[in-house]
Amino acid sequence: MRVSKRDPQGFYAALNVSADASPEEIVLSYRFLKQSFHERRSKLNIGLIQEAYDTLSDREKRTAYDVLSRPGTAVVGRPRRTSSRFNSPLLLLVLIGVLVAVLAIVEGPDLRASLVSFDRGDRLSLREDGRSLGEVVAYEADHHFHNGAQAPAYMLRRADGAVTWYPARDLARISKRR
Repeated sequence: MRVSKRDPQGFYAALNVSADASPEEIVLSYRFLKQSFHERRSKLNIGLIQEAYDTLSDREKRTAYDVLSRPGTAVVGRPRRTSSRFNSPLLLLVLIGVLVAVLAIVEGPDLRASLVSFDRGDRLSLREDGRSLGEVVAYEADHHFHNGAQAPAYMLRRADGAVTWYPARDLARISKRR
């Protein structure tokens, strides 16, 4: 369908009539297109045809359409959607909530482990076999490990007197208080 400057929404083009068509020509063209809609369903936009007929068959609506369709004036009819798909703040909040929930499921043990804290003097052992890890000596919120990583960490003193730093997230996941 070719849209001219005089017919920006394509109402005349949708009905295959000229801009100076008589009301009878508009009715005949509309009836012909409506009948042939069932045969050529994929090639016709029946919603646009119906809207064009409703506008052009009424004398007042047609006059308003012709006047307002001139260059430099506002266009009547359906407003064109120019905003993004996510224009609703509520929809955006729901999508953020779903994303947080998915991350909580995927990162479940790590998120739960960050809520566990140990106190100085707590004796810790492995969850699986109960072997002793040692006693909590210190905590650093921003410990620098030898591999360059930075994370909260606990210092544990083992039974032989040696001290070792463990990342808090890993320690909470693998150990338990005795």
